[in-house]
Amino acid sequence: MLRYISRVDDGYTVPAIETLEKMARALEVPMYQLFYDSEEPPKLPHLPKRKSSDDIGWGGSGKDARFLSKLRRLVGKAEDADRKLLRSCCIWRISWPSQRMVEHEQATNSVERGLMAIALG
Repeated sequence: MLRYISRVDDGYTVPAIETLEKMARALEVPMYQLFYDSEEPPKLPHLPKRKSSDDIGWGGSGKDARFLSKLRRLVGKAEDADRKLLRSCCIWRISWPSQRMVEHEQATNSVERGLMAIALG
């Protein structure tokens, strides 16, 4: 073990997270103390609040959310080859020139929007 720690200290190897967790447990210290050189715990950064599902847009609530949930479940059950085909169809549809998108906007239905959301998501 001492040789391994020496190799980490010299920069010849990089320990996995699991290894760092084991080292912290063996030393009986929180894992952050392996990286932080102070007596007090670090101050937590002020992170921005997550957007609510209402702020996200299509599929965030109501009928669209139920449809998207069902679509995700069904796509999850599909074979890998079928998912790849579906993804390539969505990407092809998304990559149409903007003029063609305007011409075909009325043909877009909730199924197509759901598939595009999955392809982008």
